[in-house]
Amino acid sequence: MTEKITRRKALKIGTTAAVGAAIAPHAWLSLFDSDPVMLDAGTRYVQTVGPFYGLFGLGLALYFASQGAGRLLWPLLANLTRLAIAGGGGWLALRWSGDLSYVFVAQGAALAAFGVIIAAAVAGGAWFGRPSWSWWARHAVLPVISLLSARGRTRTDLVAISVKKGDVP
Repeated sequence: MTEKITRRKALKIGTTAAVGAAIAPHAWLSLFDSDPVMLDAGTRYVQTVGPFYGLFGLGLALYFASQGAGRLLWPLLANLTRLAIAGGGGWLALRWSGDLSYVFVAQGAALAAFGVIIAAAVAGGAWFGRPSWSWWARHAVLPVISLLSARGRTRTDLVAISVKKGDVP
């Protein structure tokens, strides 16, 4: 019970701090310095890269969980991809435009890629093998079938065509 309360408090504090930094970045950044150039760059960074820190946090959580599962191929590939996007994209942004805002876009894209790659790999079975057909049927095939059935085709016709009898729950 205490663990749940602690998690809730940490989530509330973290969310409050993140939203506060996004709404009023000058208040947060002025704790460190009052240089107008730093405040401008820091504000652009927080507003550009900040929204992607949730995906980065998801990626980190799954990265450490993957260590525990002994499956590090996809987390390492995701980290290399993050490095390539951040380094390469940042370098290209500075070389082509010289504007720091584009570097921040590259940083945000790198954080998003990191989280999405690891989440997709884990969801796709990187830890315990590929999901069974019934998993794919419930999460991928049936939503498409229901969408198509709304356009005039019946669900039973498409299920009979798409899957063997007994595979779809």
